Amino acid sequence: MTDDLTILELFFARSEEALSKAENAYGTYIRYIAARILRNGEDAEECLNDTLLHAWQSIPPAKPRDLRRYLGGIARHAALEKLEKKTAGKRVRGDVLPLDEYEECMPDTGKSESALLDAFLFRDALNRFLAELPAETRILFVRRYYYNCSLEELSKSTGKRVGTIKSLLYRTRNKLKEHLTKEGIFNE
Repeated sequence: MTDDLTILELFFARSEEALSKAENAYGTYIRYIAARILRNGEDAEECLNDTLLHAWQSIPPAKPRDLRRYLGGIARHAALEKLEKKTAGKRVRGDVLPLDEYEECMPDTGKSESALLDAFLFRDALNRFLAELPAETRILFVRRYYYNCSLEELSKSTGKRVGTIKSLLYRTRNKLKEHLTKEGIFNE
């Protein structure tokens, strides 16, 4: 596996080889993230291409410290945008999207000039909150709200009932809301 530093050097040298090396190193991971959200292989493949194009356009000047996380974030954002366009506010498969649940904890940044700062403050507060959670709760939370796993998938992988997981996630979202309120990020 090619290391991140080599791939980044290729991006900075504007070598198209950076794209193939990034795809070889992280293509499976990017497809996984996109497929979890879009639930469609063709759309996930398109999202991989969008992710690599965005990386090509943003590196340089961006110099990510963690290329895997950087590409994963781009892929997730691209997949969510594609999902939003495809569904245009509809429910997917009759199920509530995890983001609908999670949205109640999110501060409303609107379109203000400080939206970027608000997003950074939110991310840092969220990371502190997640670090304080027991490992099992943190894993369930991330799998549900970052990787878009269904409640049934979480139930199968943990052996816990769906109702138990729903309850745990509900309590965790409420704790997150309290945490964000204490941090001054979320005002009800």
